[in-house]
Amino acid sequence: MAKKVGLISMGQFSKASIKEDIAEILEPEFEIAGVGILDGLTPDYIREQYWPKDEESFIVSTIEQGHVVKLAEKHAAKLINEKIKFLENNGIVCNLLLCTGCFQGLKYEHFLIEPQKVIRAALQVLSVRKVGIIVPEQEQIDDSFEQYEEFNPIVVAASPYGELEEIEKACASFPSDREIILLDCMGFTQKMKKTVAKITGKHVMLPRTLAASMLSNIG
Repeated sequence: MAKKVGLISMGQFSKASIKEDIAEILEPEFEIAGVGILDGLTPDYIREQYWPKDEESFIVSTIEQGHVVKLAEKHAAKLINEKIKFLENNGIVCNLLLCTGCFQGLKYEHFLIEPQKVIRAALQVLSVRKVGIIVPEQEQIDDSFEQYEEFNPIVVAASPYGELEEIEKACASFPSDREIILLDCMGFTQKMKKTVAKITGKHVMLPRTLAASMLSNIG
């Protein structure tokens, strides 16, 4: 019998959203138990209850029918804790957040992979001095710069949920001195990584495969 691992998405969980790249790494060795912190909620409810206000830090995700939504990180953390508790109560002890955001106050008793911590550790191990970063939204640039300031980042915005041309245009913003490009959202795919690598000629870090590979090694 395959071991179970938990995946916690920041939207409404869809097997289709992880089929590319993530499921390819985990299956068939592992059985995936997927949950979304917005499962069962309507777009109007999400906007009323969880949308970021003023200059609050936020994350970007998708729900049913491809709607793109924003959640204030402070609300997301509470919802994540509810899903962690649900998975652990069902005997699933190795879980992965499908988000590169930085969350305060997460509570867990077993293993929880937070991609942001994995990314930071990888950049440090590689002794990266100059990183280029692509985030989904313009309003996330300042947060990402602060988060990775030690790596002298240049941060630009291009959504993984839009047209590929948007990502292609963003690549032109990076000077030639960038050692590596970080796609700072779990929505970016292997196809997008290849596009960025081809245009920039640089190494590209893809969090969804990086974190999934780590989960496959400890699950």
